[in-house]
Amino acid sequence: MGRTKKIRRKIRYAVVYRFVQFLIFIARIMPRIAWLKFCGFLGRLAYYFAHATRQLTLRHLTMAFGGEKSEAEIKALARGTFEYLGKNTGEMLRASACVDTLDDLDSFIEVHGYEHFEKAQAKGKGVIFLTLHLGAFDLQVTVMALRGLNPNIIGTP
Repeated sequence: MGRTKKIRRKIRYAVVYRFVQFLIFIARIMPRIAWLKFCGFLGRLAYYFAHATRQLTLRHLTMAFGGEKSEAEIKALARGTFEYLGKNTGEMLRASACVDTLDDLDSFIEVHGYEHFEKAQAKGKGVIFLTLHLGAFDLQVTVMALRGLNPNIIGTP
């Protein structure tokens, strides 16, 4: 790799790092609803600038819904997907800035069925948690850790 390329990469990473720090600062001072709307806007904006990712998203949505939805509906779904990803990213940034305790997380995350885990644990049974990519699902690991569990994560790239 050439020296110029290394310098450009270093500058780009520094700019991205400072931008994320700025976003975390803003996340701390903005009300959650306004913050998520702002992040949704950034996600919609990313739809227009992330050409390769947009094309991949459109291709995958067409494979999934090509027989059911028109091209316009698929494009609208892709834009909505980018908006949703922006909000999820915003949720993660806000959590990194504002979440220190389980009560902090419980103020905006719902956990369903935890009582089943507690019953199994009381019986000495093992438990496997299954989750999906819905909302800011990454925060569920934080919920588990704050409840004193030691989660192991299995996933695919």
